[in-house]
Order: sequence, then C-alpha cells, then structure tokens
Amino acid sequence: MAVTSFEQAAGWFAAAGGVWTALRHVTTLRAIRARPDTAEPGDVRSGWKGFATGLLLILTGVLLATGWMARGAARWLLCIILAAILVWFVSSDLASWRRSRARRGSASAAD
Repeated sequence: MAVTSFEQAAGWFAAAGGVWTALRHVTTLRAIRARPDTAEPGDVRSGWKGFATGLLLILTGVLLATGWMARGAARWLLCIILAAILVWFVSSDLASWRRSRARRGSASAAD
C-alpha cells in the first residue's frame, strides 16, 4: 500500500525535528566539554538523553515516511506519538527561549 501524504509529512517533520534536536544537544555537549567549569550537575546526562531522543525521532520519522512499517493501528499510533513529541519539543524550546529573553531583559534593566 502507498504511504499517504500525511504520513510522509509527519515522518519527514519528525526526522527534521530529530536532526535539529540531535545537533542542538551535540552542540551543548561540545560546549560542556570545552568549558566543564560552566556545566551544572546533570547537563551531560541531559545532553546525551536529548541526543538519543533526536536519533530515535530520526529513525521513526524515516520509518514512517518511507513506508517501511506495515499499515495498521501501530502506524496511526506512531503518527499520534510523533505529533505529541514534536509539539512537546516546540513548546519546550519556546518556553526556554522566553525564559532566556526574560532573563536578558531583567539583566539589562538592572544595569
């Protein structure tokens, strides 16, 4: 059976989100390695966990987009799970961005 365009789009968005997540966490891990004195407890573990999550997203996105999985309830469940993961990643990154902007704003107001 052919892969629907929704499944292709969801798969490639998941793969793109996985690449972005993995690269972001690799960058964090490299920064921690370059300056270990600035790392907080749990940063390395969180970086590796995020990198592994990114790789998992890439794998599932490619599986979904290329139709390597059999059609059925598992495929739709995977679509729902991937959509939830992508929404969670975007919302957590937006929250992080808003916190950093708020910190920068309060730091410049204090000067």
